[in-house]
Amino acid sequence: MEHDDIRNHEGRIQEWVAEHNEDAIIYPDMVEALIGMCEQFGRPPVAAYDFNKCIKILIDDGMDEDDAMEYFYYNTLGTWAGDSTPVFITMYED
Repeated sequence: MEHDDIRNHEGRIQEWVAEHNEDAIIYPDMVEALIGMCEQFGRPPVAAYDFNKCIKILIDDGMDEDDAMEYFYYNTLGTWAGDSTPVFITMYED
């Protein structure tokens, strides 16, 4: 997929999530890791991110892996912003 196509795809995912929950929290610096949304009974749909892609983004931005993990766990995964807080999915790898 071309770079512009990827950006367009990411934009469509953001719009799709917002259509289902206008209060869904989208992290602009992690949009490349946005993979969809997650639904659970009794709660609004929330943005769903690929955990490993989030870490890769931080590493690509100049952090080493340990710093990226520490930053992510404290500043991103460790943030609770109510029912619209995103989820982070660790994809199964064989």
